[in-house]
Amino acid sequence: MPQFLFTFGKRLNCHTPNEHYNSVHMKKLLISIDWKSKLIDLFIVVIGITIAFRLNTWRENLKCNQTEKYYLQSFQRENAANKAALIKSLNYCDSITRNIDTLIHLLRTREKNDWWMKRLTLSMAAQGDYNPSTTILNNITFSSEFATIQDPDLREQIISTYNSHDATLRAQNILSDFVTSQVTPFLWKNIRYGTSEDGTYDFRKDPVFENLVHGYRLLLQQQMTGYKENLAGITQLEKALNARAERVGQ
Repeated sequence: MPQFLFTFGKRLNCHTPNEHYNSVHMKKLLISIDWKSKLIDLFIVVIGITIAFRLNTWRENLKCNQTEKYYLQSFQRENAANKAALIKSLNYCDSITRNIDTLIHLLRTREKNDWWMKRLTLSMAAQGDYNPSTTILNNITFSSEFATIQDPDLREQIISTYNSHDATLRAQNILSDFVTSQVTPFLWKNIRYGTSEDGTYDFRKDPVFENLVHGYRLLLQQQMTGYKENLAGITQLEKALNARAERVGQ
């Protein structure tokens, strides 16, 4: 063996007195430590941190559930109010439709009943009066708390239903504009409502009047179709809100 390797090996194997003392001291120190106690302390610390974390998570979840429950109840009340208002408007439109259908029948059969026809024309001055409330959606969107409703499908359904309100109002406004710009000026110009006399105007011979009646009936039907579709969406949302509120309340 080369001399330098022999010398290097001896240096690795030999210890100075200080190194030996430190080694012995370290062994005694390790032996003297109560490792069982230390492990128990470590376990307690870990358990404590875990419990604290879980309690904090529980408090956050409870807070979120309370906020979600508040908004769900608010949506339930607003949706119920919109449903009641829509049903009322739909029933009103049904009664107006019957009057317009009677007027169309009189025009088609050429029956001479000008007094009754004059009364029926007043139905054509009726307009849709559905005015849905969107306060809760506006508030929750403005406050950036829409995510507190944790069911994404329900959030999408809420937005879809409230968008259908807008579509319904657009159809309602079309009829309203038609009544304001076409029907009302024509009626006020040609029919004397302040007297029981029939006057000189002949409903049955004026194609403009007949076109106005049929145009009104078409737009009214379009509006009612929108009402019915909106009502179906409101009813489905009502069921979804009730189901989610029941789960959150458990």
